[in-house]
Amino acid sequence: MRMTGVATPFTSYTIPPNAPEPVAEAWRELNRIGILYDDASNALKDAGQALVAAQAADVQAIVDATNAGEEAKDLQANERKAQAEIERLTTVKRGLREAADQAGGGSWLRPSRGRHGTLPALVRRTAQPSQP
Repeated sequence: MRMTGVATPFTSYTIPPNAPEPVAEAWRELNRIGILYDDASNALKDAGQALVAAQAADVQAIVDATNAGEEAKDLQANERKAQAEIERLTTVKRGLREAADQAGGGSWLRPSRGRHGTLPALVRRTAQPSQP
């Protein structure tokens, strides 16, 4: 059993408790996407194992049909289903990576009027005590 709901892609940055709301909101969104990405990664690993089992099941179906004196039908039915799930999860991961890129590049992150233009820069800026 795999552990789900743990965001691993976005563990290198932390935000201070007094971060501006746009920074905190972006951080929550990136963590939400990170959890979904991690879950999809775990499901993809499981789907890879399911593909191996599906291939074995297809071979066994051929053996069973041959032993019964019948012709095996749809020789790769299980493999096709398992491969379709792998392709679906691969697409999901690609979409989540793009979602993270877009969430991390929100309009509040773009430089304007001297503001820092990246999440780490905003985090560092908000973590420093204010200067008089």
